[in-house]
Amino acid sequence: MENIKVYIIRYQYLAAKEMKEIFFLGLLILVIPQSQAALVTTSKTEVCSILSEIGLKTKGWKKFYGDEYGCLSPYKDIGSGVLPNNIAFYVEGNKSSAREVKLVININNNSDANLAHRELLKASKLLSRKAIGRELPKEVVKAILSGASFTKKVADSIVKVQRVNWPSGNGYEVKVIME
Repeated sequence: MENIKVYIIRYQYLAAKEMKEIFFLGLLILVIPQSQAALVTTSKTEVCSILSEIGLKTKGWKKFYGDEYGCLSPYKDIGSGVLPNNIAFYVEGNKSSAREVKLVININNNSDANLAHRELLKASKLLSRKAIGRELPKEVVKAILSGASFTKKVADSIVKVQRVNWPSGNGYEVKVIME
């Protein structure tokens, strides 16, 4: 009989302990803010016009294929030459909202590469403030200026710098992606 009392007391203790843990877990769920969307604004109209002030105006939200929608700017030349470097702005999402913004520079003329990287940085800084509501971290700035691949979590967003060398060996592209 004594053993049964010990088991009952142990069971009551463990049940009370579990109830406290469940209560505190529930309380944490209520107190901790839920994660937000990675982009500060996902409005199609707003996001598509976010870089108009620096000459990267898109032609509005359009269906690309399947359930993929987005907008893109025409390429804007940077520098000079027969085939100048250029930059473009892309937004991707679904029918009702944006989920990713992206800048791309194409380096066709290595003598103007530094100018193109500075233009990419200028556009990326503005895009970061407007799209994810944060300044670009120093590591991302360094990657953009050097054209090196790099990924960093910034608040609830992921910022990626991706470099792709062209197989021809005659240039490369650098993408700055925020999602």
